[in-house]
Amino acid sequence: MIKRTYARNKGGEIFTDVHDLNVEKTLESLVLNQLGFGGHIVDITPTKVVTFCRVLSDEDTVTFEGTEKEMRPLVEFCAYFLHVCQEEGITQPLIEGAIEATAGSRALIFTAMTPLLVGGNRCKLAALAWAGVEDLEAAQYAMELELEQLLEIALYKRAFPEMSFLDICDEIEPTVPVVDAKTQAAVSARVEVAIDAVYSAGGSVAA
Repeated sequence: MIKRTYARNKGGEIFTDVHDLNVEKTLESLVLNQLGFGGHIVDITPTKVVTFCRVLSDEDTVTFEGTEKEMRPLVEFCAYFLHVCQEEGITQPLIEGAIEATAGSRALIFTAMTPLLVGGNRCKLAALAWAGVEDLEAAQYAMELELEQLLEIALYKRAFPEMSFLDICDEIEPTVPVVDAKTQAAVSARVEVAIDAVYSAGGSVAA
């Protein structure tokens, strides 16, 4: 089991919560509730990952700790996530600076959404590489899925590496939103560049 220690700084008052989770639930917490919500990694070792996420005026710090074997899937995912961040050239301090600069204005609402939007796309690209998906058609399809659905499929792909990504999609039958042609073209171009960058740096991850 992996120990998750959650600490929220709410106006100077700290609220903590500690739980032991299995690997799958820990990945869901890391990807969906932290990195996918605009959080970033502040510390990583073979046995520990620490994330920081700002939710408007609140600050969340979450620590995941376990044995090296238990933590390996999380550490591998984080490695791909960090590479995607580096390729995008979008730094967390820049995003946080924009939030602070727009505090008290209507623009804050839109600026505050940026980490969520950026974090979700970063996690999708990292999940594809983490699951060993190299097929461009599959990657383009995956980017249209909800992050939660994509993570479920990525976990399935890691468990059954002999199955193709699209075959797993047929098994799970995820709901795919309707995307207009212009948006699809833009997504496809971005996915192709990102996937090439990720694999040129590290190649596939063995399941």
